[in-house]
Amino acid sequence: MRSIKLLLAIALTVPVAHAEVRDAIWAEAQVFPVAYDTLINGPEQFLYTKIQFRCTFATTSALYDPLTIYFRPELYRNFTVWDSRAKLWDSDVRGKPLLSLYCPVDRKCIGALNELKKYQVVDITGRVSQILNGVPFIQVMDIETVDDAGSFSDNSIYHIEQGQALTDEGLPDLADAHFAAAQAENLPVFAAVDVRTLRARELASAGHNHEAIALLREALIIAARDPSLAAPDLAEVYALYAKVENDASNGSAVSQRQELLNSSVEHARKALALDPSLADAYAVLGISLAGLGQFDEARRECDNALRLRPNDAEVRWYLGRILDQQGNFDESIDALKKAIDLTPKDARIHKAVASAYYHRGLQGGPTSAEDLKTALREDDIALRLTPGDPESLYSSGLVLMAAADAGAEVVTAAGRQPATVDMAIERFRAALAADETFAPAHGALGDALKETKPDEALAQYQRLVELQPEDFTSVALLATFMEVQGHAANALSLYNEYLARQPMNPQVRVALVRLYTAEGNQLAIQGMQKQLMDQASKDDKNPLALIDLAEFDLAIGDAKSALDLATRASEIRSHTYHLQSLATLGKAQWQLGDVKGTVATLAPVADQIVDEAALTDLGWAYTVMNQSGNARSVADKLRTSGVATGASAEFIGWAYYQSGDFTLAERQLKKATFASPQAKDYRLGMALFRQGPARYKEARPLLEKAVGVSGNPLLYANASNEIKGALATMGTADDQSVVPATPTDTPTAAVPATPTDTTATPDATAAAADPVAIGLAKWAADDVKGTIDALAPVTDKLDSEPALLALGWAYVADNRLNDAAAIATKLKDLPAHSDAQDEFQGWVLYLNGDYRGAEDLLKRAPIDDRLVKAYRIGMALYMQGPPRYSQARAMLNIGQGVTGRKSLLGNAKADAEQALQTINGAK
Repeated sequence: MRSIKLLLAIALTVPVAHAEVRDAIWAEAQVFPVAYDTLINGPEQFLYTKIQFRCTFATTSALYDPLTIYFRPELYRNFTVWDSRAKLWDSDVRGKPLLSLYCPVDRKCIGALNELKKYQVVDITGRVSQILNGVPFIQVMDIETVDDAGSFSDNSIYHIEQGQALTDEGLPDLADAHFAAAQAENLPVFAAVDVRTLRARELASAGHNHEAIALLREALIIAARDPSLAAPDLAEVYALYAKVENDASNGSAVSQRQELLNSSVEHARKALALDPSLADAYAVLGISLAGLGQFDEARRECDNALRLRPNDAEVRWYLGRILDQQGNFDESIDALKKAIDLTPKDARIHKAVASAYYHRGLQGGPTSAEDLKTALREDDIALRLTPGDPESLYSSGLVLMAAADAGAEVVTAAGRQPATVDMAIERFRAALAADETFAPAHGALGDALKETKPDEALAQYQRLVELQPEDFTSVALLATFMEVQGHAANALSLYNEYLARQPMNPQVRVALVRLYTAEGNQLAIQGMQKQLMDQASKDDKNPLALIDLAEFDLAIGDAKSALDLATRASEIRSHTYHLQSLATLGKAQWQLGDVKGTVATLAPVADQIVDEAALTDLGWAYTVMNQSGNARSVADKLRTSGVATGASAEFIGWAYYQSGDFTLAERQLKKATFASPQAKDYRLGMALFRQGPARYKEARPLLEKAVGVSGNPLLYANASNEIKGALATMGTADDQSVVPATPTDTPTAAVPATPTDTTATPDATAAAADPVAIGLAKWAADDVKGTIDALAPVTDKLDSEPALLALGWAYVADNRLNDAAAIATKLKDLPAHSDAQDEFQGWVLYLNGDYRGAEDLLKRAPIDDRLVKAYRIGMALYMQGPPRYSQARAMLNIGQGVTGRKSLLGNAKADAEQALQTINGAK
């Protein structure tokens, strides 16, 4: 066998062998298909083997060297080829063809060779006759043209090459023209995909995301023609597709945003299935999951990207945006600052850090004004890097609106000055001058003008709907403005037109029910109800039909029916509509007064839902349960998510009131839509009252009108007592401010001291004048308000741990978490402090959501009452979720019998029992 193979090799190697013998041997040999790059990278394995590979014809040549190769010019024709997948627009690639192909002049392939044109795709059959310096020399036996493969031309290669060069020079418009010219030709599949990808990348970098999406969709359709397309190349297309969709979701209508983010997640996962080492795909998957509220998974995917590229500014940009969306603004700012250190001239990163500062500034607090000022500065840096960018102009306008609302100063080209609405209007107009189709700027400009220039505001809202006709939020913005302007009939027509286009949208029916109820049109309401009931009865497993009917029932006040329908919809576990069904279920539970059920349903998905009413109901439920920290978190989410309107402003304002930020509460409450004028007077009056005597004059008439306020008993149960207490306090302040004048001409008689009082009077007078002594006495009597009234005015002077602890605990009891946190900081800074403050410090962490930190502090706190200690530690463990339930159960079984100071532990037993019920139900 060995001798036969040797003879065969010799026969095939001798170029002068008789043609008939040679052809007979070739005919018997087996053909091995091989990829071009496999042949080039390992030619040794194919020596003397008959192979077939696909390539792109370059040109005939004259490579003959009698000293090293046996091919002779009189017997063979030399030609050169490229890989059929070579990116020939790269001059380095074009300069490295395979030069060593030889076609015998006495074979029929010579005729095919003479007909070939440059860039024609062909299948070559031949064998590797020898290898020199790692290069295979191939004796060609057959050439077949591949007619349906497409091909390059000098023209297409020129245009792609120029497009890339202009891209590198930062000239996107000129680059796009060249890419478009190349795209118009019949290119090979891989090149047609690459050109569309290059063009899409350039369009996306210029902000033309939807045009880029169309190109990438086309690229994937073309790619499907060639199943052998390299996985890494296809992965790059999917990753870019995911990135562009994510970018397009920013500023898009709410419904479209969800659709884009879901699609982005799908495409990023396809990219990673093809190439698990693609850091960009992990990063964009993370930011898209964050947009959908899936923050734990989002952070995990971004960490994967960071492990692959720890010093990549873009990955840190994604991480910072994820943290911003999650509400971790401090961490977001830190991550984005590191990204700026890596690439200080990347406008995207400056815009992202501006967003984080803006969102942190919206939360109020002592750093709010400085955060808004910094946000504007970062937006202005982005504008210097990308002049005329509509997104930066729009976002800086939002910052200026917030700063004007807060009465904060900003730094502009004219220097430091108070922010005004006119400054914001100027930015919104500039954004629209740069891109008139930038829809968010029309909505923001309408909001800024509606009080002073209603006609122009109307035009802005109308243009917003023209640009986003299928977005219900945009339609509702215009319709609500029409209602306020007294044109309810126009609003009704607008909603009906939308319903005709989007008959499956439940929100529009809710709006129509409200308007039909206002005009007493019960017939129209009944017609809608019948239509929805028919729709649900046709398919009782259709979750959307059940949700539509449930939302309608909520609108007409039939919460029991809505609860049943939403429960059935949620049990179907539809991937697409499950979150929507939970949002509807939570709203039904709230309407029925099931506070704990509302929290149990909505709290686990609060990060993922964008339903304003559902988030508002969750926030109110937290308020009723005295979980002001959680209520504040929901309020912050509503403000930063872009879905808040006047409908949720009452809750947002009251959440800030409960957390002690009375100024921010006032600003929000003034924007709110209330069920009754008395409700507004009550809440706004209380926010003014709690700002101190300087605002009493404004608070008193509001609270006097609010006496007897009624409403949802869950929310207004204590309203009357609060109003009476506030009015009494303001009355006392008035009495104390009136000092009777002593006639100047009437001598004042000396009052002799009572003998028995001569020694006691100085001490009693000192005690009466000592706010610390008064505050400690008030706290000992569990008088929360008295403690605060005595100690709060002298907070800056307090340097005693007992006094600060008394004030801090009083703030906790009064649900003033920001103030309690400030006291916690002051306590930690005391030169001499003891472990006595650990319980307070731990509980403040608990109330602000840092349950792990709370656990650590509470475990080492010197709490004498073992029931109190078990209760506090148990609650901190419970709030960390199911992995800690077994430990929490053991502690709460002890702590559920806790008693003690009513202001601090009055609800402790109920909280412990509720936690145990949840834990036991999770078994």
